[in-house]
Amino acid sequence: MYYDWTVTIDGYDVSEFVYAGGTIVHGRQTDNTGFQVPRAVFRMPAGFDPIPMPPPAMSGDPFWGVGLFIGANVEISVTWDGYTQYRRFTGKVWAIDWTKDEIQVTALGYSMQLEGMKSGYIPDGIVVPAWPVELDLTRAERIVGQGEPGYGHLEITTVGTQGRYVTARPTNSPAENMLDLLIQLEISADGLLFEDGFGDLYYRSRIWSKPARYSLPSGLVDLLAIDMAYEGGNAVNTVQVFYGDDGTLSETVEDAASVAAIGIRSEEVTTILQYRIGALGKANTYILEHSLSWTAPDVTIIMGLATGVQADDILALGEGYAVRVDDLPENNPLGYLDADIIGLTEIMHPEDFRLVLHLANGISTDPGLEFATYDGEWLYDSDEIHYGS
Repeated sequence: MYYDWTVTIDGYDVSEFVYAGGTIVHGRQTDNTGFQVPRAVFRMPAGFDPIPMPPPAMSGDPFWGVGLFIGANVEISVTWDGYTQYRRFTGKVWAIDWTKDEIQVTALGYSMQLEGMKSGYIPDGIVVPAWPVELDLTRAERIVGQGEPGYGHLEITTVGTQGRYVTARPTNSPAENMLDLLIQLEISADGLLFEDGFGDLYYRSRIWSKPARYSLPSGLVDLLAIDMAYEGGNAVNTVQVFYGDDGTLSETVEDAASVAAIGIRSEEVTTILQYRIGALGKANTYILEHSLSWTAPDVTIIMGLATGVQADDILALGEGYAVRVDDLPENNPLGYLDADIIGLTEIMHPEDFRLVLHLANGISTDPGLEFATYDGEWLYDSDEIHYGS
Protein backbone atom coordinates (compact mmCIF):
# COMPACT_ATOMS: atom_id res chain seq x y z
CA MET A 1 0.00 0.00 0.00
CA TYR A 2 1.18 3.52 -0.79
CA TYR A 3 1.00 6.30 1.83
CA ASP A 4 0.94 9.96 0.89
CA TRP A 5 2.54 12.21 3.54
CA THR A 6 1.75 15.91 3.70
CA VAL A 7 4.12 18.25 5.57
CA THR A 8 3.28 21.94 5.91
CA ILE A 9 5.36 24.73 7.43
CA ASP A 10 3.37 27.83 8.35
CA GLY A 11 0.65 26.67 5.98
CA TYR A 12 2.92 26.05 2.98
CA ASP A 13 2.98 22.51 1.59
CA VAL A 14 6.66 21.48 1.49
CA SER A 15 6.02 17.75 1.13
CA GLU A 16 7.94 17.44 -2.15
CA PHE A 17 11.09 18.70 -0.43
CA VAL A 18 10.93 16.37 2.59
CA TYR A 19 13.04 13.24 2.29
CA ALA A 20 11.46 9.89 3.14
CA GLY A 21 12.49 8.35 6.46
CA GLY A 22 11.59 11.08 8.91
CA THR A 23 10.26 10.10 12.33
CA ILE A 24 7.34 11.10 14.54
CA VAL A 25 7.38 10.12 18.22
CA HIS A 26 4.45 10.25 20.64
CA GLY A 27 4.53 9.09 24.25
CA ARG A 28 7.18 7.08 26.04
CA GLN A 29 9.73 5.00 24.19
CA THR A 30 10.70 2.96 27.25
CA ASP A 31 8.82 1.90 30.36
CA ASN A 32 9.24 3.74 33.67
CA THR A 33 9.84 7.10 32.01
CA GLY A 34 7.79 10.26 32.37
CA PHE A 35 5.86 12.44 29.96
CA GLN A 36 7.63 13.15 26.68
CA VAL A 37 6.80 16.09 24.41
CA PRO A 38 5.90 14.76 20.92
CA ARG A 39 8.53 15.41 18.28
CA ALA A 40 9.01 15.11 14.54
CA VAL A 41 12.38 14.95 12.81
CA PHE A 42 12.77 15.16 9.04
CA ARG A 43 15.38 16.13 6.44
CA MET A 44 15.22 18.59 3.54
CA PRO A 45 17.72 19.73 0.89
CA ALA A 46 20.24 22.34 2.00
CA GLY A 47 18.79 24.73 -0.58
CA PHE A 48 15.70 25.18 1.55
CA ASP A 49 16.03 28.79 2.64
CA PRO A 50 16.01 29.16 6.44
CA ILE A 51 15.56 32.97 6.29
CA PRO A 52 12.14 33.98 7.72
CA MET A 53 11.52 36.80 5.20
CA PRO A 54 13.43 36.21 1.92
CA PRO A 55 13.90 39.31 -0.23
CA PRO A 56 11.78 39.71 -3.40
CA ALA A 57 14.86 39.03 -5.53
CA MET A 58 14.59 35.42 -4.45
CA SER A 59 11.10 35.01 -5.90
CA GLY A 60 12.43 32.55 -8.46
CA ASP A 61 13.52 30.23 -5.69
CA PRO A 62 10.93 27.44 -5.13
CA PHE A 63 11.37 27.97 -1.40
CA TRP A 64 10.66 31.68 -1.51
CA GLY A 65 7.85 32.80 0.77
CA VAL A 66 8.00 29.72 2.96
CA GLY A 67 10.84 30.41 5.35
CA LEU A 68 12.18 27.97 7.90
CA PHE A 69 12.72 29.43 11.34
CA ILE A 70 12.38 28.59 15.01
CA GLY A 71 8.71 28.77 15.97
CA ALA A 72 7.32 28.05 12.51
CA ASN A 73 4.17 25.91 12.66
CA VAL A 74 4.49 22.32 11.43
CA GLU A 75 1.66 19.95 10.53
CA ILE A 76 2.10 16.38 9.27
CA SER A 77 -0.70 14.18 7.93
CA VAL A 78 -0.86 10.86 6.09
CA THR A 79 -3.47 9.24 3.87
CA TRP A 80 -3.69 5.91 2.10
CA ASP A 81 -6.85 6.54 0.07
CA GLY A 82 -6.30 10.16 -0.92
CA TYR A 83 -9.34 11.33 1.03
CA THR A 84 -9.04 10.49 4.73
CA GLN A 85 -6.25 12.55 6.24
CA TYR A 86 -4.81 11.27 9.53
CA ARG A 87 -3.11 14.08 11.41
CA ARG A 88 0.02 12.59 12.95
CA PHE A 89 1.77 15.67 14.33
CA THR A 90 1.19 19.35 15.10
CA GLY A 91 3.85 21.57 16.62
CA LYS A 92 6.57 24.13 16.03
CA VAL A 93 10.10 24.08 14.62
CA TRP A 94 12.48 23.88 17.56
CA ALA A 95 15.86 23.12 15.97
CA ILE A 96 17.47 23.41 12.53
CA ASP A 97 20.70 21.52 11.82
CA TRP A 98 22.45 22.48 8.59
CA THR A 99 25.12 20.77 6.48
CA LYS A 100 26.19 21.60 2.94
CA ASP A 101 23.94 18.81 1.63
CA GLU A 102 20.83 18.88 3.80
CA ILE A 103 18.91 20.45 6.63
CA GLN A 104 17.48 18.43 9.52
CA VAL A 105 14.38 19.92 11.10
CA THR A 106 13.24 19.02 14.62
CA ALA A 107 9.73 20.09 15.62
CA LEU A 108 8.18 19.74 19.08
CA GLY A 109 4.54 19.50 20.10
CA TYR A 110 2.74 22.44 21.66
CA SER A 111 3.11 20.90 25.12
CA MET A 112 6.72 22.12 25.06
CA GLN A 113 5.23 25.30 26.59
CA LEU A 114 4.63 23.38 29.80
CA GLU A 115 8.36 23.18 30.49
CA GLY A 116 8.60 26.95 30.90
CA MET A 117 5.25 27.75 32.52
CA LYS A 118 4.31 28.00 36.17
CA SER A 119 0.97 27.20 37.79
CA GLY A 120 -0.61 28.78 40.84
CA TYR A 121 0.35 32.18 39.45
CA ILE A 122 -1.47 35.26 40.76
CA PRO A 123 -0.38 38.89 40.09
CA ASP A 124 1.53 40.67 42.86
CA GLY A 125 -0.57 41.94 45.73
CA ILE A 126 -3.31 39.36 45.37
CA VAL A 127 -3.66 36.43 47.77
CA VAL A 128 -2.95 33.07 46.13
CA PRO A 129 -5.98 30.91 47.01
CA ALA A 130 -5.63 27.47 48.50
CA TRP A 131 -6.27 24.39 46.40
CA PRO A 132 -8.66 22.02 48.19
CA VAL A 133 -8.49 18.25 48.51
CA GLU A 134 -9.93 17.22 45.16
CA LEU A 135 -10.06 14.48 42.55
CA ASP A 136 -7.40 14.22 39.87
CA LEU A 137 -9.40 15.44 36.85
CA THR A 138 -10.35 18.59 38.74
CA ARG A 139 -6.74 19.12 39.81
CA ALA A 140 -5.48 18.78 36.22
CA GLU A 141 -7.91 21.50 35.09
CA ARG A 142 -6.88 23.72 38.00
CA ILE A 143 -3.16 23.36 37.27
CA VAL A 144 -3.55 24.51 33.68
CA GLY A 145 -6.28 27.03 34.47
CA GLN A 146 -3.98 28.92 36.85
CA GLY A 147 -1.05 28.96 34.45
CA GLU A 148 1.31 31.90 34.19
CA PRO A 149 0.25 34.40 31.48
CA GLY A 150 2.41 35.42 28.57
CA TYR A 151 2.81 32.05 26.83
CA GLY A 152 -0.32 32.08 24.73
CA HIS A 153 -3.56 30.25 25.37
CA LEU A 154 -3.14 26.73 26.73
CA GLU A 155 -6.01 24.37 27.48
CA ILE A 156 -6.29 20.82 28.76
CA THR A 157 -9.07 18.34 28.09
CA THR A 158 -9.82 15.80 30.79
CA VAL A 159 -11.00 12.31 29.89
CA GLY A 160 -12.62 9.59 31.97
CA THR A 161 -14.19 9.50 35.43
CA GLN A 162 -12.69 11.12 38.50
CA GLY A 163 -10.04 8.79 39.95
CA ARG A 164 -8.09 9.45 43.16
CA TYR A 165 -8.17 12.28 45.67
CA VAL A 166 -5.05 14.43 45.98
CA THR A 167 -3.87 16.67 48.80
CA ALA A 168 -4.66 20.33 49.33
CA ARG A 169 -2.29 23.18 48.56
CA PRO A 170 -2.06 25.94 51.23
CA THR A 171 -2.94 29.60 50.69
CA ASN A 172 -0.10 31.68 49.22
CA SER A 173 1.86 28.64 48.07
CA PRO A 174 4.56 29.66 45.57
CA ALA A 175 3.94 29.07 41.90
CA GLU A 176 5.41 25.79 40.61
CA ASN A 177 6.42 24.41 37.25
CA MET A 178 3.25 23.34 35.41
CA LEU A 179 4.77 20.24 33.80
CA ASP A 180 6.17 19.08 37.15
CA LEU A 181 2.75 19.45 38.78
CA LEU A 182 1.00 17.50 36.00
CA ILE A 183 3.58 14.70 36.05
CA GLN A 184 3.32 14.49 39.85
CA LEU A 185 -0.45 14.19 39.43
CA GLU A 186 -0.37 11.48 36.75
CA ILE A 187 2.15 9.41 38.74
CA SER A 188 0.14 9.64 41.95
CA ALA A 189 -3.28 8.98 40.42
CA ASP A 190 -2.14 6.57 37.67
CA GLY A 191 -3.50 8.97 35.08
CA LEU A 192 -1.97 9.79 31.72
CA LEU A 193 -0.82 13.14 30.37
CA PHE A 194 -0.51 13.17 26.58
CA GLU A 195 -0.70 15.33 23.46
CA ASP A 196 -2.51 14.09 20.35
CA GLY A 197 -1.69 14.54 16.68
CA PHE A 198 -3.56 17.85 16.54
CA GLY A 199 -1.44 19.33 19.32
CA ASP A 200 -4.23 19.14 21.92
CA LEU A 201 -3.25 18.39 25.52
CA TYR A 202 -5.13 15.74 27.52
CA TYR A 203 -5.15 14.32 31.02
CA ARG A 204 -6.86 10.93 31.20
CA SER A 205 -7.97 9.39 34.48
CA ARG A 206 -7.16 5.75 35.21
CA ILE A 207 -10.96 5.24 35.02
CA TRP A 208 -11.76 5.59 31.32
CA SER A 209 -13.58 3.75 28.57
CA LYS A 210 -10.61 1.71 27.46
CA PRO A 211 -11.22 0.18 24.01
CA ALA A 212 -11.27 -3.60 23.71
CA ARG A 213 -7.90 -5.23 23.23
CA TYR A 214 -6.86 -4.99 19.58
CA SER A 215 -5.23 -8.02 17.96
CA LEU A 216 -2.61 -6.95 15.47
CA PRO A 217 -3.45 -8.43 12.06
CA SER A 218 -1.51 -11.52 11.07
CA GLY A 219 1.38 -10.96 8.72
CA LEU A 220 1.99 -7.29 9.50
CA VAL A 221 4.43 -7.64 12.42
CA ASP A 222 8.15 -7.47 11.63
CA LEU A 223 9.28 -10.67 13.38
CA LEU A 224 12.96 -9.82 12.93
CA ALA A 225 12.53 -6.66 15.03
CA ILE A 226 11.07 -8.39 18.11
CA ASP A 227 13.32 -8.97 21.12
CA MET A 228 11.84 -10.58 24.23
CA ALA A 229 13.16 -10.72 27.79
CA TYR A 230 12.29 -12.20 31.17
CA GLU A 231 14.35 -10.42 33.82
CA GLY A 232 14.12 -10.44 37.58
CA GLY A 233 15.91 -7.11 37.63
CA ASN A 234 12.82 -5.41 36.24
CA ALA A 235 10.51 -6.73 38.96
CA VAL A 236 9.22 -4.89 42.03
CA ASN A 237 7.44 -7.05 44.60
CA THR A 238 7.40 -4.76 47.64
CA VAL A 239 6.37 -1.12 47.48
CA GLN A 240 5.86 1.56 50.12
CA VAL A 241 3.59 4.41 49.03
CA PHE A 242 3.65 7.69 50.97
CA TYR A 243 0.49 9.81 51.15
CA GLY A 244 -1.49 12.24 53.32
CA ASP A 245 -1.41 15.95 54.10
CA ASP A 246 2.34 16.09 54.69
CA GLY A 247 3.30 12.92 52.83
CA THR A 248 4.46 11.06 55.93
CA LEU A 249 1.75 8.40 56.11
CA SER A 250 2.48 5.23 54.16
CA GLU A 251 1.14 1.85 53.12
CA THR A 252 3.32 -1.11 52.14
CA VAL A 253 2.16 -3.92 49.87
CA GLU A 254 4.11 -6.99 48.81
CA ASP A 255 3.67 -9.88 46.43
CA ALA A 256 4.49 -12.77 48.76
CA ALA A 257 4.88 -15.33 45.97
CA SER A 258 7.37 -13.15 44.12
CA VAL A 259 9.31 -12.42 47.31
CA ALA A 260 9.59 -16.17 47.97
CA ALA A 261 10.81 -16.76 44.41
CA ILE A 262 13.37 -13.98 43.89
CA GLY A 263 13.71 -12.23 47.24
CA ILE A 264 12.63 -8.72 48.18
CA ARG A 265 12.84 -6.14 45.42
CA SER A 266 11.47 -2.96 46.94
CA GLU A 267 10.81 0.63 45.97
CA GLU A 268 9.35 3.71 47.64
CA VAL A 269 6.85 5.95 45.85
CA THR A 270 6.14 9.49 46.99
CA THR A 271 2.68 10.76 46.04
CA ILE A 272 0.26 13.61 46.61
CA LEU A 273 -2.57 11.17 47.37
CA GLN A 274 -4.81 12.16 50.25
CA TYR A 275 -6.38 8.91 51.43
CA ARG A 276 -5.27 5.45 52.48
CA ILE A 277 -7.43 3.69 49.90
CA GLY A 278 -5.69 5.63 47.15
CA ALA A 279 -2.26 4.69 48.51
CA LEU A 280 -3.22 1.01 48.66
CA GLY A 281 -4.55 1.17 45.12
CA LYS A 282 -1.37 2.85 43.91
CA ALA A 283 0.78 0.22 45.64
CA ASN A 284 -1.09 -2.75 44.18
CA THR A 285 -1.21 -1.26 40.71
CA TYR A 286 2.52 -0.49 40.91
CA ILE A 287 3.34 -4.10 41.74
CA LEU A 288 1.17 -5.38 38.89
CA GLU A 289 2.81 -3.02 36.43
CA HIS A 290 6.28 -4.10 37.64
CA SER A 291 5.54 -7.81 37.94
CA LEU A 292 7.88 -10.48 36.65
CA SER A 293 6.76 -11.24 33.11
CA TRP A 294 7.94 -11.72 29.55
CA THR A 295 8.31 -8.38 27.78
CA ALA A 296 8.78 -7.18 24.21
CA PRO A 297 9.58 -3.46 24.45
CA ASP A 298 8.96 -2.72 20.77
CA VAL A 299 6.73 -4.24 18.10
CA THR A 300 7.07 -2.95 14.54
CA ILE A 301 4.12 -2.99 12.15
CA ILE A 302 4.84 -3.01 8.41
CA MET A 303 2.09 -0.67 7.26
CA GLY A 304 2.77 -1.27 3.57
CA LEU A 305 1.30 -4.77 3.95
CA ALA A 306 -1.94 -3.56 5.54
CA THR A 307 -5.32 -3.37 3.86
CA GLY A 308 -7.28 -0.13 3.99
CA VAL A 309 -9.46 -1.32 6.87
CA GLN A 310 -6.42 -2.57 8.79
CA ALA A 311 -4.62 0.75 8.24
CA ASP A 312 -7.62 2.66 9.61
CA ASP A 313 -7.69 0.51 12.77
CA ILE A 314 -3.95 0.71 13.37
CA LEU A 315 -3.75 4.48 12.83
CA ALA A 316 -6.46 4.86 15.49
CA LEU A 317 -4.28 3.22 18.18
CA GLY A 318 -2.92 5.46 20.93
CA GLU A 319 -1.25 5.60 24.32
CA GLY A 320 -2.89 3.36 26.89
CA TYR A 321 -4.57 1.10 24.33
CA ALA A 322 -4.26 -2.66 24.84
CA VAL A 323 -2.96 -4.85 22.04
CA ARG A 324 -2.40 -8.55 21.49
CA VAL A 325 0.52 -9.75 19.38
CA ASP A 326 -0.24 -13.19 17.95
CA ASP A 327 2.64 -13.13 15.45
CA LEU A 328 5.82 -13.88 17.40
CA PRO A 329 9.14 -15.28 16.18
CA GLU A 330 9.59 -19.03 15.83
CA ASN A 331 10.42 -20.86 19.08
CA ASN A 332 9.17 -17.92 21.16
CA PRO A 333 8.41 -18.62 24.85
CA LEU A 334 4.78 -17.43 24.55
CA GLY A 335 1.91 -18.24 22.24
CA TYR A 336 0.96 -14.53 22.17
CA LEU A 337 1.79 -11.32 23.98
CA ASP A 338 -0.68 -8.93 25.66
CA ALA A 339 0.53 -5.44 26.54
CA ASP A 340 -0.47 -1.78 26.74
CA ILE A 341 0.92 0.85 24.38
CA ILE A 342 3.04 3.50 26.12
CA GLY A 343 4.20 5.28 22.95
CA LEU A 344 4.50 5.18 19.17
CA THR A 345 7.25 5.94 16.66
CA GLU A 346 6.36 6.40 12.99
CA ILE A 347 8.87 6.09 10.16
CA MET A 348 7.53 8.43 7.45
CA HIS A 349 7.85 6.64 4.11
CA PRO A 350 5.43 6.32 1.18
CA GLU A 351 6.09 2.62 0.55
CA ASP A 352 7.94 1.41 3.65
CA PHE A 353 5.89 3.13 6.37
CA ARG A 354 6.72 1.52 9.72
CA LEU A 355 4.77 2.05 12.94
CA VAL A 356 6.63 1.01 16.10
CA LEU A 357 4.52 0.33 19.18
CA HIS A 358 6.40 0.83 22.44
CA LEU A 359 4.90 -1.54 25.00
CA ALA A 360 4.66 -1.53 28.79
CA ASN A 361 6.17 -4.19 31.01
CA GLY A 362 4.12 -6.07 33.59
CA ILE A 363 0.42 -6.87 33.63
CA SER A 364 -2.27 -4.64 32.11
CA THR A 365 -4.58 -3.27 34.80
CA ASP A 366 -8.34 -2.93 34.57
CA PRO A 367 -9.36 0.74 34.34
CA GLY A 368 -11.54 1.71 37.26
CA LEU A 369 -10.94 -1.17 39.62
CA GLU A 370 -8.90 0.01 42.56
CA PHE A 371 -6.54 -2.84 43.40
CA ALA A 372 -6.86 -2.37 47.13
CA THR A 373 -8.78 -4.30 49.75
CA TYR A 374 -10.40 -3.15 52.95
CA ASP A 375 -12.32 -5.64 55.07
CA GLY A 376 -12.08 -8.09 52.20
CA GLU A 377 -13.94 -5.91 49.68
CA TRP A 378 -12.79 -4.42 46.39
CA LEU A 379 -13.10 -0.64 46.50
CA TYR A 380 -13.01 2.35 44.16
CA ASP A 381 -11.35 5.40 45.62
CA SER A 382 -13.62 7.71 43.64
CA ASP A 383 -16.40 6.57 46.00
CA GLU A 384 -17.31 9.01 48.74
CA ILE A 385 -15.94 6.52 51.31
CA HIS A 386 -12.56 7.18 52.83
CA TYR A 387 -10.68 5.01 55.30
CA GLY A 388 -8.00 6.83 57.20
CA SER A 389 -6.82 10.36 56.55
